[in-house]
Amino acid sequence: ANVPGYACDLYVDNVFLSRGYGKGKVGAKTSAVKKALDRLKHYRSVAVTTRTDSQTGKLKEEFVIETGRQMPIPPTLPRDSSQGPANTPTPPHKPKLKVGAWEPRFTGGKSLADFVIYENAENAICILNSSAQFSKMNVTFDVDRDYRSGMHQCVVRINQMYVADAWSANSKEVRHLAAEAALAKLRQTNPVVKPKKAELTEDAVTRTEVLGVRGAKEEKIQETNVGNQMLRKMGWSGGGIGKEGREGIAEPIKVDVLERRAGLGTATDLAEKQLISAKEAHQVIINYVQSGREDDLVFSPELTSDERAAIHKMARRYDLQHKSYGKGQKRYLVIRRKRTAQDVMSQAQFGPGQYGTVVGDGKYEVYLPQSGSQ
Repeated sequence: ANVPGYACDLYVDNVFLSRGYGKGKVGAKTSAVKKALDRLKHYRSVAVTTRTDSQTGKLKEEFVIETGRQMPIPPTLPRDSSQGPANTPTPPHKPKLKVGAWEPRFTGGKSLADFVIYENAENAICILNSSAQFSKMNVTFDVDRDYRSGMHQCVVRINQMYVADAWSANSKEVRHLAAEAALAKLRQTNPVVKPKKAELTEDAVTRTEVLGVRGAKEEKIQETNVGNQMLRKMGWSGGGIGKEGREGIAEPIKVDVLERRAGLGTATDLAEKQLISAKEAHQVIINYVQSGREDDLVFSPELTSDERAAIHKMARRYDLQHKSYGKGQKRYLVIRRKRTAQDVMSQAQFGPGQYGTVVGDGKYEVYLPQSGSQ
């Protein structure tokens, strides 16, 4: 369906800067101004060059965002009209900016050169989000709809610096396309850190060891206990109970509460097990945090999904990395301390012609971009 709208070209001294679209004239002008400011505020180098327009064959001045890098512009609208071009199945022409040695002005002290790709997933959006957290930077996916064509545009920015954009008729798909485009450009100029998978070892923490943390803290019944005092009033002085020889039990019967909603019909072998609760999960995580250990905490595959979920929850609370590997009965959980890009990159040492190395006791693989200058 045809969608009415307006387009506005913004010029400074007859030099094209940006084009905006909107349902009305005011909206188109506002869009053009925002796009122009978005370009100008991120670059120190601004220049103007002259080239021959491919459509008219006339000389035309163009805005250059970076010395030696010319930004193409769309065909000029008629200067006496603000009406946009006819509706077409393709999105309006957009400037294709290149990722390079930019010099952003308002980035809180960090530039795109400080961004380190943390490749811990296959999804491009997940990788960018993890990389932003790893690099202590911010990534945004700004989606906007062009009312004339019905297409959606997603612009990826890191610390508000433009990285890449993409167009699609689907608002969800456009985010993935933009993320993939941004990741492809960043790989050309930025280092990549890949966390290595922690292997399951023989000394993995078992359920018995986790529950032992609780058992080690259980205390014997004291003499101040009401039941203890009642028995002593009846002549009991310690040891077993019973009428003859005191051959009965010496310790009171313990009540083992069956957790995780298990009830009638539960398999006998599982019903007899005491599963790890949130309390035990909290204790084992707090012990790891306070120990100062730098090695990984690997849990045995015998843990159930509910037990792993309880440990995952506590790991998030204490800002630890946590991930499960494997499938089915072979699935196991690994906890490790978080590291920032600065921590990992400060350990990386590269020799002449070397583009990859391993740091952090073999936990991380670091790769430099072979096409970029580092």
